Amino acid sequence: MKNILFVTLIIIISVWPSFVDSVNAREDQSKGSKSSDGSQDDLDIDRLREEWRVESAEASTPADDPSLAASLDNLAILYKASGKYALAEPLFKRSLGIYEKKFGPDHPTTGRALSNLADIYSAQGLYSQAEPLYMRALAIDEKAYGPDQLETAADISNLALNYNNQGNYALSESLYKRSLSIYEHFLGPEHEYLTTILSSLSTIYRKTGRDADAIRVEKRAAAISSKMQK
Repeated sequence: MKNILFVTLIIIISVWPSFVDSVNAREDQSKGSKSSDGSQDDLDIDRLREEWRVESAEASTPADDPSLAASLDNLAILYKASGKYALAEPLFKRSLGIYEKKFGPDHPTTGRALSNLADIYSAQGLYSQAEPLYMRALAIDEKAYGPDQLETAADISNLALNYNNQGNYALSESLYKRSLSIYEHFLGPEHEYLTTILSSLSTIYRKTGRDADAIRVEKRAAAISSKMQK
């Protein structure tokens, strides 16, 4: 046992300086692009740490290990938050490939990976590329959890937003109403999250010339928000 602890300590000591040097070097490279906003600084530091973790995982973990996929996801999420979609996309694709191989094409973890990749396409306005991924993620969760569960409602809302962005208001409205019904059932009719969907429905009603319907859902959203503030 002592020998194992000693070897472990030696490994940590040998790896730690390279970690520090890696982070310091990357921090120096990013100083010129850092914002004075503290939250952006924190995001940059988190990104540097995740980059190092991915490098370490790639060096020590099998290429099809889910823990590597999780590290890739974490780094991709930080790239996405910084608007670096070109860097995030291949990482999400790699993690999707790992999850599909390890868990199968119909596993909820694969579904989440599909949604992550779809989000990247949607953020760039590539709605036609995002659509089949959102649809596949929805089909996976409907099979795994059921068509009227909270896990499924998130997929429905994602697809609704994607259709809304494409100008397909009829499909978007139908999906938003479906997700609204699910959230009302599980969270109650006055939960603050409902205001997000009500706002989306209001936008659709305004765009399609149904001002009376827009006013109705806007009043309901305002009443929920007012009650939450008390």
